[in-house]
Amino acid sequence: MRDAAVILETESSRLKPGEFREAFQILSSKAYAATGDAASSQRLAAMAAATHRELLADEDARFMPKLPVIGKMVAGKFTDWEKVLGKEMKAAEAAGKSPLAAAAKKVGDLAPDVPMWIKIICSLTMAAGTMAGGWRIIKTLGHKMVKLQPVHGFAAEATAATLLAVTGSLGMTVSTTHSITTSIMGVGCAKRFSALKFSLIGRILWAWVLTLPAAGGVAYLLVKTFRLCGWIP
Repeated sequence: MRDAAVILETESSRLKPGEFREAFQILSSKAYAATGDAASSQRLAAMAAATHRELLADEDARFMPKLPVIGKMVAGKFTDWEKVLGKEMKAAEAAGKSPLAAAAKKVGDLAPDVPMWIKIICSLTMAAGTMAGGWRIIKTLGHKMVKLQPVHGFAAEATAATLLAVTGSLGMTVSTTHSITTSIMGVGCAKRFSALKFSLIGRILWAWVLTLPAAGGVAYLLVKTFRLCGWIP
């Protein structure tokens, strides 16, 4: 256990200042505490607290988060690892599991260990999808579903932005695509209900419903394929 604590402390010193350095320091502190080394545990806890204060100070120094409405959308929210891991360890202990193992799994689940090749492929795929379908989507929403004038576009965008700002401040996860699409539908209804092409709206709704299982199925097959090829564990 002490070897694990030392390794965690060493690895934390190699990480850039940020949330994951704090997470490693807290985990190392917990590991030292498990070995009975209170001095080392308190030392790592103090280092983690200093890392957290540094993060908050950097965020407070930023200008954009101080702007009304927009600020909440660009503000950083940092994990308080002392509270998160403490809560995780208590839950594991209550369930009869190893507290330290649960804490380590929590850090591992959130660690920034995504390989660069995955980031590159995902970026290229998203860019290709936008290039291939971006204009078609614009034509569908702005011309085929309902004819939009600049004032209608402004109303739809303002509505979607307000919705996202409010839900974001409440910690709710909302789809930007769904927000703007339904805002455009609302604009069409404000003109007159007959202005909307309901057959197209039906196709859009079906696409939303089918996207979830389709995306999940493709992701499942890709992971299985990568494991068969030995590219991921």
